[in-house]
Amino acid sequence: MWPFSRKKHERIRNLAGGEFSGIVVMGNVEGDVIQDAQSSATELTIPWSELHAGQSEIAWLKWTSRLTNIFGRDEEIEELANWAKEGAKGVRARFVVGDGGVGKTRLAAEVAERLRSDDWAAGFAYLDQSNVFFTKTHGTLVLIDYPEENRRNVRSLLDQLCHIEADSPVRILFLSRRGSDFWEGVFVRSHAEAFIDRRDFVLGPLEQDYAYELYQRAQKNVPRKKEIQPKPVAQKDFLDWLNKGPENWRPLFITAAAIHSVLYPETLVVTLSGAEVISALVDRELARLTNQSEEHGLHEEVLGRLSAFAAIRDPGGVGGKFLKRLAAADLDLGLPSPNRVVDEVSPTPSWVNDRIPPPKPDIVAAGLLVKAFKSNLSRAPEWLWAAIEDDVTAGLERLGRLSHDAEIVLGLDEHRLSEWLATAFKGNPGRCGRALPVVKDVTLPVGLMPLDAVVWRTLADTAENETQKALRLNNLSVALASIGDAAGSLDAFLEAVEVRRRLAKASPARYEPDLAESLNNLSIRLSAAGDGEGALEAIREAVTLYRRLTKASPARYEPHLASSLNNLSSDLSAVGDTKKALKASRESVEIRRRLAKASPALYEPDLASSLNNLSTYLSAAGDGERALEAIREAVEIYRRLAKASPARYEPNLAAILNNLSVNLSAAGDGEGALKASRESVEIRRRLAMASPARYEPDLAESLNNLSIRLSA
Repeated sequence: MWPFSRKKHERIRNLAGGEFSGIVVMGNVEGDVIQDAQSSATELTIPWSELHAGQSEIAWLKWTSRLTNIFGRDEEIEELANWAKEGAKGVRARFVVGDGGVGKTRLAAEVAERLRSDDWAAGFAYLDQSNVFFTKTHGTLVLIDYPEENRRNVRSLLDQLCHIEADSPVRILFLSRRGSDFWEGVFVRSHAEAFIDRRDFVLGPLEQDYAYELYQRAQKNVPRKKEIQPKPVAQKDFLDWLNKGPENWRPLFITAAAIHSVLYPETLVVTLSGAEVISALVDRELARLTNQSEEHGLHEEVLGRLSAFAAIRDPGGVGGKFLKRLAAADLDLGLPSPNRVVDEVSPTPSWVNDRIPPPKPDIVAAGLLVKAFKSNLSRAPEWLWAAIEDDVTAGLERLGRLSHDAEIVLGLDEHRLSEWLATAFKGNPGRCGRALPVVKDVTLPVGLMPLDAVVWRTLADTAENETQKALRLNNLSVALASIGDAAGSLDAFLEAVEVRRRLAKASPARYEPDLAESLNNLSIRLSAAGDGEGALEAIREAVTLYRRLTKASPARYEPHLASSLNNLSSDLSAVGDTKKALKASRESVEIRRRLAKASPALYEPDLASSLNNLSTYLSAAGDGERALEAIREAVEIYRRLAKASPARYEPNLAAILNNLSVNLSAAGDGEGALKASRESVEIRRRLAMASPARYEPDLAESLNNLSIRLSA
């Protein structure tokens, strides 16, 4: 982002005729762009595309085609437009968050269109490309799609935004499946907290009336012959279809159902699931690509496979240079030789602007990828590696998203993309090392969890020393637990503890902290495995070590001691020792209260967690009054935290409110219990709308509690 100054502003105004107030530089732009602004800078744009019958049917699903007007989002458009306009000049940024197919990008484009009519500069920028844009005096809105795939460039952008001198409002909207909590470390390192709006704009599914209107309008607007008459669907039957699965409520699936009803008029579309509708459109697209391949003398699966590669390499797709690389490699893709491949592929309709562009939307791309690659299961892992080899970090982010869409949303789990990906890295330390920047992320998407386990297993087996091996075994255990391999997770932790115990015996000062950490984690795994006594033994040893370490260095180890005491209280409670559990919990709260007083931002979340546990043990000990006092304090802390950072702390607030309702009910305050339970349900319902897979289990828990409160 180019820092603005008065002199530069004046110069740009002269070059641009007075309409613009400056320029925005994004990406890797070399040279003095100010001197050449008139020729190098362009306006921010929105890439709308025309809708016509000659297109591939999946193109009708792209948000850029605008098959219909946008329905049911007037309030959202108004809110985001007002957010952009409110406040003074300078930079503000915000995240629009939601699952794939919910309409984030279309919504943001409509907001940009609204602001353009008010003489704003507004449109999309791409972090992996060089961008030089004019800003406008009324304001500038920059839209950035899938920022998680360009984390390094996001960090660079935020660093530069901190130093911008803007004479007008500059607004950034990040459109992502991950909220601002995912970027917490980046915000801190780039000092961007001052201009990041932590109120993530969470976009949920459509209301039912709007959903039915969207279906009808989309069906009417699909390019078709007049004689084709889809079977009519009554509103009641359509509502029943919506309720067949949470994904059906997303605008993408509703639009896909409308397109399917026109393409297959003999089929009553509401008898199919949303996933089956998408799958049928993917099959139709692959058949089209097969016909194209044969018509141009290519192997019948070539264009389908290349389209799958383009999906992984989005947004660049498959260009000539990469195409030659695929042909040169021993990948058995059915391609012509490297010196002929571009000449033979480029005449096909799939070749657009010197490349094969990625199929859109993403959920269709995910289905196409799996179906195109499953024809050669032995080669599929190497094809994935070939697609991401030159940019592993961004490639894995995309494959994590595509894997989620394929396996969780579309149910394509007979041949799992996530397993192909894990196979591509298994036993290869070089590849696993390049995956480290991604698998170190604590918020790893479900589609990358099998890879996570493979990476840490491979690196643990090839560790250069025992210190490195213990750390990698520790990470392996966490990874195995995340994919449900409890036994493997426990074995890895036991091995890590054994290694660290050996190291600590030889050098206590250096390795006892690591041993204490592993023992703390081991206790959690043993408890989950039902070995309460083993868990208690491990956590007692961890507490003993942390007490000794804290005595020598309180500032460094008191937080760890408080954490281990919190876990000790849980393990003591599990074996029925309520009195000692309460004592350990009180000590944990005492330490964390002292830490939170000195550094609230850092330690208040931990204090709230310990207070929650303390309320449980006080209640078990019959001290309902103090239990209620502790849980109320925890709620107060999480309310404050959630107000400042909703995306990060609203899930905790919902959980603690659920517990508060139980405590209030036990104290005889039925009205207060009902109020807390309703608030918990309200928050979790909103979270589950945005991310069903992650939050629906929590919503079910709160709904169950609410039913009890209502019954009472």
